Amino acid sequence: MDRSRLSQILLVAAVFFLVWTLFGKGCGKDKGPNTSIVQETYDVQKLPEGTKLGAACVIDTPDFRATVGPTGGGLQSFSIKGAKYTDGNGQIDLAHRTTIDLQGSPISYFAPMRVQLRNDPSQTQVSGDLLEFDVQQKDATTCVLTHRTGDLVEVVRTVKATGRPYEISLETKVTNLAAETRKHAFSSTLFALQFKKDEGGLLSRPGPNDVFSAACAHDGGKLERKDKGALREWFLQNGAVDYVSVTSSYLGQAIAPDASDANAHCALVAQDFEKDKPTEQALFRAVLAYDAKELAPNASATYRQTAFFGPKERHILAAAMGGGRHLDQLIDLGMFAVIARYLVSYVVILKGLIGSWGVAIILLTITVRVALLPLTLPQIKSSISMRRLKPELDELTKKFEGDAQAKMLATSQLYKKHGVSPLAGCLPALAQMPVWFALYTALQTAIELYHEKFAIWTDLSSPDPRYILPIVLGAAMYVQQKVTPMQMDPAQQKVMTYLMPAMFTVFMLFLPAGLGVYMLTNSVLGIVQTIAVERYYKSTQPAQVKVTVTTTPKPDKDREPRPAKELARRKD
Repeated sequence: MDRSRLSQILLVAAVFFLVWTLFGKGCGKDKGPNTSIVQETYDVQKLPEGTKLGAACVIDTPDFRATVGPTGGGLQSFSIKGAKYTDGNGQIDLAHRTTIDLQGSPISYFAPMRVQLRNDPSQTQVSGDLLEFDVQQKDATTCVLTHRTGDLVEVVRTVKATGRPYEISLETKVTNLAAETRKHAFSSTLFALQFKKDEGGLLSRPGPNDVFSAACAHDGGKLERKDKGALREWFLQNGAVDYVSVTSSYLGQAIAPDASDANAHCALVAQDFEKDKPTEQALFRAVLAYDAKELAPNASATYRQTAFFGPKERHILAAAMGGGRHLDQLIDLGMFAVIARYLVSYVVILKGLIGSWGVAIILLTITVRVALLPLTLPQIKSSISMRRLKPELDELTKKFEGDAQAKMLATSQLYKKHGVSPLAGCLPALAQMPVWFALYTALQTAIELYHEKFAIWTDLSSPDPRYILPIVLGAAMYVQQKVTPMQMDPAQQKVMTYLMPAMFTVFMLFLPAGLGVYMLTNSVLGIVQTIAVERYYKSTQPAQVKVTVTTTPKPDKDREPRPAKELARRKD
């Protein structure tokens, strides 16, 4: 495989990767059974007549504000605080539509973490799907909710802030007040919506807080991650579960059972909601379900859980739920996650030392370029060797025009004589591709860049609204191609010189500015490297090498063979 051919393959692979990343999610239709929610009916088990429901309870901390409602005892709203996640007017920005805000749906039924005590009619501990609670506000960080029917059941739920960012704990105690044994099945569900119009498609990308996957974690945080297309039917995870989650690009919600409880399991589904309407959505559900339990008279069962609702910042996820739960796995770093994780850790360290994410990205780019130098040097050496042999290669092309086999043999002899391997310049390029893809994914998912300003860019996590970065990047890539000596045919050279810069300029219109800073820095470094190599090449260029190629002459097919007797007579 010659170098020009491999360059075509690398170009096609890079284009395919970027096109699929940008536009792929919107190009296909989900397949699978129709699981549309046409109409869900549910019964409300009310408190005894005359009981006055308490007002919704509000938990207010420096990191979040959560409202717990009386019907169902689940979250009515959850808002993230902090200047980074609010707009200039102090209103919620990143979480203007959090992953738990269901916008006009029956909020009590679809309230995350509402109390659920039955999943089929045989579970008679309660007679309704939704329980009404008397809500008592204990303090700014604690809510106590009580449901009681005199001869059937008492349910006491305590919801409180743990003191860690974006985290609450829940304790639900179920007591059987009936004279006979009753059965229940406790579960907690996370609900989230993905609007059809926000899913992304051609020349558009999903927003930073649009839901795209649900997951079950087990075996020390190992995720079974599923997107909407894979959840048209219920996905069930057998065995004990560490936590269940629903995540968007930048936000995550997760709920975990008590570490000592091995009876919790996971179920996931994504169903059509308000299908064929302008507000068409996909409703994600991630269920933490416990084994059914029978309670003797006056017996009780207690369920303890911890929930996280917040931005997917790496250091916060690592410490969430006391650490050890591996919530940092909620950040999807793709197939090269091992490499991407180290790159992210390094850029976080650089930011801590320098104080600027933009400068940290530039230093990361320089570091990666230096680290890959052992792979780049053979590529440069091979390129120089190939260029020095180009006159001889052109001569062989003319000499053996129309005879591809002879040309291949002569070229091989030429390479062998001068110790040149064409693949020496190609393999390093292939080896570097996992690093580039890992770095792309790491910067694409970094919420740390959200609302981070650098130079003229107001938000490194969003595309440049002034289009300055795409234009500058396209110009830099054009210059890089012009200063790079081409060893391709004219058609390939035009593709590399004009089409590649234009293509990346268009891509950069939709990519985060932080990624553009990396690509621009890398392009400038490429220009500097090319100029340095060119100067070295010109200063060390030896006298032109000549090569003599010997070939076996072809037999003359038009010449008739002489008779054997004549040959024998001539020999005598």
